Amino acid sequence: MYSLFVDTHFLNLVVVLYKDGIIVDKIELTNIRNQSEYLVPNIKKILDNHQITTHDLNEIIVVNGPGSFTGVRIGVTVCKGIAYLNQIKIKTISSLQVLASNVDNSDFQVSIPENNGLFVGIFKNSFINPEYIYIKKEDVDTYVTKNNIINVDTIDYQQVFEKAKELPYLNPHLVNPLYIKNIEVNNDKKTVTN
Repeated sequence: MYSLFVDTHFLNLVVVLYKDGIIVDKIELTNIRNQSEYLVPNIKKILDNHQITTHDLNEIIVVNGPGSFTGVRIGVTVCKGIAYLNQIKIKTISSLQVLASNVDNSDFQVSIPENNGLFVGIFKNSFINPEYIYIKKEDVDTYVTKNNIINVDTIDYQQVFEKAKELPYLNPHLVNPLYIKNIEVNNDKKTVTN
């Protein structure tokens, strides 16, 4: 059984191939701005390295954000297309869940900084349904001081695969990006109603 993991949420591009749940190959490109030029050729390269095609894939796991609007959209669109055309199971994992998969605690927060603030994933005894919030730049220092945010420096993609087993498969038509504005809107709504 082959599984493909794809992450294009910021300036890095990560493609991992698993066979029977074990990493057999990984391509990681750093500091690239045009994921659209690199994603499909690198998916093809990793499959060619193992003499398989998309028809041999049993599942796809794609990072759906938060992150770069364009990067997330490219990764999700390519993976949706491959899954739909080849009738492959697909599931999404957020960039914050990827970070959280490397943490052993049951009640914690992880974050991803971006130019205008901080994306935060709040994990309370559930990997599957974290709460996502966006902290504006002017509020970051105060928020970080008051909350237990764990810094994750390196990603163990084997652990990501293990944690992704908990996530449900989706109809490819229902695979959508987790955009920045959605998090900001939800955060603003919570502020108004509280």
